[in-house]
Amino acid sequence: MSHIDELLADYCADGVPYLALGDAASVSVGTRPGPDLLGGTTHRLWNGGTQPSGMVDAANTDGDTVTIPSRGSVGVVGYQAEPFWCGPLCYRIRSARPDLLTRFLYFFLKANQDAVVALQQTGSIPALNKKELVRLRVPLPPMAVQRELVRILDVFTDLNIALRDEHQARLQQYAYYRDSLLAFSEPGSIARETLDKLGSLYSGLTGKAKADFQDGNARFVTYVNVFNNLATDVAPATLVKVGANERQNRVRFGDVLFTASSESAKEVGMASAVTTDPIEPLYLNSFCFGFRPNDSGELNPEFTKHLFRSAPIRSQIIKTANGVTRINISKERFRKIEIPIPAPDEQVRLAALLDRFEALTNDPSMGLPAEIRVRQAQYEYYRDMLVTFEELAA
Repeated sequence: MSHIDELLADYCADGVPYLALGDAASVSVGTRPGPDLLGGTTHRLWNGGTQPSGMVDAANTDGDTVTIPSRGSVGVVGYQAEPFWCGPLCYRIRSARPDLLTRFLYFFLKANQDAVVALQQTGSIPALNKKELVRLRVPLPPMAVQRELVRILDVFTDLNIALRDEHQARLQQYAYYRDSLLAFSEPGSIARETLDKLGSLYSGLTGKAKADFQDGNARFVTYVNVFNNLATDVAPATLVKVGANERQNRVRFGDVLFTASSESAKEVGMASAVTTDPIEPLYLNSFCFGFRPNDSGELNPEFTKHLFRSAPIRSQIIKTANGVTRINISKERFRKIEIPIPAPDEQVRLAALLDRFEALTNDPSMGLPAEIRVRQAQYEYYRDMLVTFEELAA
């Protein structure tokens, strides 16, 4: 029997007490940093995203804190080891008891992240309310058990970090290769044109209320669908109610979809190309917009899915955005983005090359991504098992 098995048998055989999160920990949102702190270099600013919204020159929250966005990436559980600035769209959670480790609380909440996400109020702007979050029940095993579980899970975490660091190095290699292929840096080597000359922009869904997303009859592309996919998933499970006579823009083959706003300038304007013809009417969420080429033969979507994620084009996209805690694209400036237009056969060749390289670095069934997937599944299995306890009978 392992040490952890002995501890569980000695201390937790009959279960452990549970408390509401609000009784076990302090739960609060942060504040918006003042203009004098923005653009700093010393502390990360966490708000509604899964990545920092930027850097500031002060901290309003100590390290060893659990973070959960209340907007944006609602309910995604994170952990900040170092002092940071917590924004108004992010919950900061710290143990309020001497017999509860915040790090253990993080592992429990992360294992139960689906339950946290499920607490959100859905609709046009999904949100996680504090009154729902603080009711979540959390276990309170003895400190000896908490310390050993944290030690074990930290070892697993370090192993996964090492694998992900190696994967990140390969992603950087892929990005360098892609950006080099798509830079077309030789003057006059290829035709270029601004987006307003090549096509038009259209908006996502308009006039929708929360109820329209609860009993839908038409598929729509979510923000996450656009953000996460080079090629748009054109058969999503997400539904919205659209009337027969409504004037809403439909997504079509060849379109390129973009996220319109973000908590971070680095994440704004992420692109996803529609490389497959939707088999039924498909709409776009209201936090994104689409670009439709005038000539469907001029821009191959298999090529544009890589082009609009390349560094030369991303740098132009980021320059069209502005904001402080919420970064928004300016459509007027966006239309003036200039892109290269290789010959059709060259677009096909480049797309094929980049598809192969992208598969080697990101396909979950191959190589390092496959190993990471297996290790992550093992980690999550053991984590979920280790932080699951029977509730002690009253």
